Amino acid sequence: MTPRVRRTVSVSLFLVLIFSGFDCRHATEPSQTRAGSDTTSHDFFWRLDTLGGGSANSLRDVAVIDDTLAYAVGEVYLYDSLGNLDRNAYNMVKWDGTRWTPMRLEFHTICGQAGTTSYPASAVLALSPTDVWIAAAGQIARWNGTSQTETMCLPLSFSIYKVWGSNPKSVYAVGYGGNIAYYDGNTWQMLSSGTDVNLLDVNGTPDGSTVWACGWEDFTPTVLIRIRGTVAEKIYEKHYPYQLRADSVSGDLIGVCSPSGQYLFVCSSLGLYRCPCVTKGEGKRLSFVPDYFPGFPYGMRGSSDNDLFVVGTYNFIAHYNGSTWRHYDELMSQEGWFRSVDAKGNMVVAVGHLYSDPLNVRAFIATGRR
Repeated sequence: MTPRVRRTVSVSLFLVLIFSGFDCRHATEPSQTRAGSDTTSHDFFWRLDTLGGGSANSLRDVAVIDDTLAYAVGEVYLYDSLGNLDRNAYNMVKWDGTRWTPMRLEFHTICGQAGTTSYPASAVLALSPTDVWIAAAGQIARWNGTSQTETMCLPLSFSIYKVWGSNPKSVYAVGYGGNIAYYDGNTWQMLSSGTDVNLLDVNGTPDGSTVWACGWEDFTPTVLIRIRGTVAEKIYEKHYPYQLRADSVSGDLIGVCSPSGQYLFVCSSLGLYRCPCVTKGEGKRLSFVPDYFPGFPYGMRGSSDNDLFVVGTYNFIAHYNGSTWRHYDELMSQEGWFRSVDAKGNMVVAVGHLYSDPLNVRAFIATGRR
């Protein structure tokens, strides 16, 4: 059992805790938006899709471009025309506005050698409809909308958990062991993160001037890292067990995003926090009613400061509209796990897997339209 799965089991401990909301206003932090002002609708119609056969299907990341184009990555195994399970993974699925279609990208079996393998993919970044970046096995492939154009090996091979960039000449990959790799349009270089904690997410301001990464793992601190250019600074570090404070985030940090660049939103096992973008961990907790998420959170994204989504175990999806929360309990399942989410405009996609039958774990996609 992996450290992340072991910690997931501990979600039951959080569910017995009741945390009251608190006001920890920073000099630049306004009071929480009042109900009825500057909010987005909670009303989504959901389409649910499952993909794959056998016991290892899962989708780990998703990028929404618009209502008619999105990509999710992971591993999906399909049966061939003779009814036999094809052991070569489909590692990307494409949404065309009507259906999800499995596809294969090829990565170097060993960097520097000629052979290729369709390794399971772990992260996806869509800079445009014709420039999509996909990570697998310590490598990054690029997709132009119709074909794979190149495959790049990082200077240090590590498990990549997330990729983010503001343009093709400024892309960051983060992952196992505190590793951060940066691409300047010509070459990749490794950045010193100041930690060996697994970095689970990376996201930045729209102009790319400030980039944030965060992570945690069992028996180590949880960290928040700020990156400016090629300089990464560990600005927040806490050890488990966590104590709620009125002036800082708390819990295992699993996700970061800054849709407008005005605020940094940090998602942890104990809630969603809104922070000033110059932060040492200060934040205002945006309480979830009844004060905790329905499961352990694993992904967070938003298209604006008042349109944020959190997903996690038991297939929970929670939406924050700048004032109130909505939890889509009709999607909940004790046998499901959403690992990632992305949103653009009136479309949101959450991906993960269903494991009701250990011999038939299926990739799972929830596509919501507002």
